[in-house]
Amino acid sequence: MPSSGGDARVIIRETYSVVDWFNDGENLLAIGYGFEHGSSFYKLPINGERPELLGEIADYWASLSADNSKIIFSRYGDAHRESYRGPLNGDLHLYDIESKSYSRLTDTEYTERYPVYSHFSNSIFYAMSDGDNYQLVRVDDLDFERIFKASDLPRFSVRDISIARSNDRLVFEHFNEIYKYDPTKISRDRVEKLQIDLALDIWENPIREHGMKDEISDYAVSKSGKLISFNYKFDNFVVPAKGGEPKALTGDHSGWAKTEFIDDRNLILFKLHKGKDTLFRARIDKEISLEPVRWFGADSLSVNNINRDEFGRWQIRYRDHKNAGRIALADSSFQKIRPMDIDELVISNFSINKSGSHAAYVTLDDKHFMRGLYIYDFASDSHRKVLSDQYNISNIHWTKDNRSLIFTRNRNLYRLDLLPRDEFEYDEDPWAEILNPQTETDSSKAETQDDAAPEIDDVTVDEDGLYVMEIKIEPEAETPVAIEWEGIDKRLYLLYEGQSSNLYPIKVLSDSTFLFVEQSWFNTSKAGLYKGDIYGKNKKEEATFSTESNSFKLYGDTLYYLEKGALKSYGLDKGKRKDIHIALEYSYDESKMNQKVFEQAWGNFADNFYDPNMHGMDWNELYEEYLPYAQKALNINEIAAVIDEMVGDLNASHTGFTPRADEDSSYKSIAYLGVEFDYSETLKKGIRISKVYPNTRLSAFYKVKEGDLLTQLDDVDIDRYTPIDSLLVGKVGKIISFKIERDGEIISGQLSGIDGRAARKLWCD
Repeated sequence: MPSSGGDARVIIRETYSVVDWFNDGENLLAIGYGFEHGSSFYKLPINGERPELLGEIADYWASLSADNSKIIFSRYGDAHRESYRGPLNGDLHLYDIESKSYSRLTDTEYTERYPVYSHFSNSIFYAMSDGDNYQLVRVDDLDFERIFKASDLPRFSVRDISIARSNDRLVFEHFNEIYKYDPTKISRDRVEKLQIDLALDIWENPIREHGMKDEISDYAVSKSGKLISFNYKFDNFVVPAKGGEPKALTGDHSGWAKTEFIDDRNLILFKLHKGKDTLFRARIDKEISLEPVRWFGADSLSVNNINRDEFGRWQIRYRDHKNAGRIALADSSFQKIRPMDIDELVISNFSINKSGSHAAYVTLDDKHFMRGLYIYDFASDSHRKVLSDQYNISNIHWTKDNRSLIFTRNRNLYRLDLLPRDEFEYDEDPWAEILNPQTETDSSKAETQDDAAPEIDDVTVDEDGLYVMEIKIEPEAETPVAIEWEGIDKRLYLLYEGQSSNLYPIKVLSDSTFLFVEQSWFNTSKAGLYKGDIYGKNKKEEATFSTESNSFKLYGDTLYYLEKGALKSYGLDKGKRKDIHIALEYSYDESKMNQKVFEQAWGNFADNFYDPNMHGMDWNELYEEYLPYAQKALNINEIAAVIDEMVGDLNASHTGFTPRADEDSSYKSIAYLGVEFDYSETLKKGIRISKVYPNTRLSAFYKVKEGDLLTQLDDVDIDRYTPIDSLLVGKVGKIISFKIERDGEIISGQLSGIDGRAARKLWCD
C-alpha cells in the first residue's frame, strides 16, 4: 500500500518473506525455501509477477547495497546465544548478484548478525557479540580489520537493526525497549533509548470465561465413589458424583494437577508451586485449603506422579537433579514416606504384592537404553535383576499365588514365571464326571455343607427381635514368594497380542485369571475389557467401549473412563453403565496464567538442565530479574520473549521455548508434484521444470524430463502471474490434473499430490 495511505493489495499468494526494497521501488528482496538449497534470494516484483531467483543460498537477516549490486547477510548463529562458539556461531557473507559469487566476510570467535548497508555512506552496520551481548559496530569499505564499536551495552543485546535510507540513523531492539543510534552525536551519546509515548490505552480485560459441560481432561474417584476430582483447562475441582456445583481445589491457574483420594474427605495432589511440582494435602470442606505435605523432598524435589494401589499403599515418583523416575513409598494415610534407593531411572509402576514382601519394577539404563526388570525383597532390602530387555515393560501385576508376574511388554501381554508352572494345571478333564461320578456327588455335599448356616450357641436378640451375632473374617493366607532364579529369564511367555492396539492388565482376579483393556492405536476400533487367563488360552469379552473412550481407571469394582471428555463408568460385577455429568462455569485470568507458564518454564529448566551449576549462572537470581517482565507481559508471545531471553543467558544449544497457540488457526498443507521449478527466468507462458524426482508418477509413467514446461494445473493456465503454491494448497492426497509441453507436444495427465515429508524423501533418493 502507499506510504501516504490507501488500500492494501496482494502482491503474491506464495510463501516468501520480505527482507528489503530495491531502489526502483518496484521490486522486493525476498526469501523463498526449497529442498535443494534451503533458503534462497528472490527478486519479487510488486506487480504480482512470478519471483526471479537471484542466489541459491540466503538467510533472513540481509540487506541490499546502495547500488543494489550486492547482498550482505548473516548465516547461522542465534539471537539469544551471544556466547556461541564453534560451527554454530554466525558470520557475515556477501553475495554479488551479477557474478553470482559468494564471499565470507567474518570468521570470529563469536557471532555477527543483523547487517545493514548504509544508503548514505560506505559503511556497514551490524551486531557483533563481545561474548556477553551483541553490540552495535560499524565498518567502512568492507574493511573488517578495522571495526568501530558504536555501543557498550552492559545488559541485553542489540537485535533487529533497521537503518534510514537518507542518513545513517538506526533503530534496534534492546530486549523490551527500542534504542536509537544517531551518528551526529558524540561518543556514547550516540546510542540511547528511544522514548516512545503512545496515546493509547492498550489495557485489555484478562478475564476469560468458559461454560463447560462434560469436557474434563483428567479425574480421580474417592473410595466410596461419591466424590470426583477433575481437571479443566488450568485448574482442578471436586464435585459429588451425583452432581452439584464443583468446588475449586486450585485457583492459581497452575495447570493440570494429579489428584488421588485418601478417603472421602481427604486427597493428595501435586501441582506447580514455585517452579516445582509440589505435594499438597487437601481436606474437602465448605472451604477447601491446601497444605504442603511434609516429606524429605518438600523444598527441593519435583513430583512426577502419585499412585495408590488396590491395597491402599502409595507410591511417589519424583525427580532430583540427576534423574527422574525416583521412587518413594507412603503408608495408607500418607504420613510416613520412605525413599527407595534405586540408582537407575524407574520407568514402570513399583508393583508390590499383596503381603508387601516383594515388589517388581523396571529401570532404564540411560547409557545403553536397555530396560531391566527387577525384584525387590523388603525383608533383606535387596534388588535382583530378573532380565534385560529392549522393549518397554509396564503395568506390572502379581498373580494371587505370587508365582508369576503379568505385564504389558511392547504393547502386548506377557507372563513371567518366578517358579516353573505346569501349563495344564488348570485344565479340566471332561471325562472326570462321567468316569468318576462320585466326585461330583461328594463335591455337591461339600458345597451344601459349606453353604449351611453356622450353628449359634449363645444367641442374643436385639430390640427388634432379630438375631445378633459376631461374624469374624479370617484373612486369606497368601502363598509366600519363592523364586527359582536359574533360567528365570527364559520363563517369559506371550499371552495376548494386540492388532494395532495396546493391551494392559488392570486387575488380577485369581491365581489364573485377570482383566485387561485393549485400545487401538489411532482410535480405529472400539476399546474392550477382556478376561484372560495366565496361559493365554481363553479371551472373554466383558464389555466394549466407543473408539473415543480413553483414560481407563479402576476404582474398586468400577471401571471409569472418559469419552470425548465425558466421565462414564462400568460396574464389573453387574455390567451396569453410568454417565457422570459434570458442568462448570469457569473463569481464569490470562495474565496470571501466563505468569505460571513463566514459572513452569523456569522450574523445568532447573530440573532438567544437564549442568546442575546452570553454566555458572545463578538461576534463582535470573528468575527474580525476569519476573517483573513476565508480570507485565500482555500475551503468551511476550512471555515467550521473556523466557527466550532468560534461557539464552545459559548459552546452551538445543534449548528453547515454544508458546501455546491461543487461537485456533486453520492451515492447509501445500501439495508437491515431485518436481522442482526453474525460477531463474520468468516466461510469459508456463514455468520450466528444473528437476524431476525419480520413482514418481511424472518420471516413471509420463516420462517428464528436465526442461519440460508446466502449462496448466487443474484447468488453470499458468502465466508469469500465476502463483504455483496457491494452486496446490489443500491438494495433498487429492487428484491433480496437469498439462506439460515439450517441443510443441502436450502431455496431459493426473497425479496425486504428496506431502512435504514424502517429497523430501523422493528428493533425497
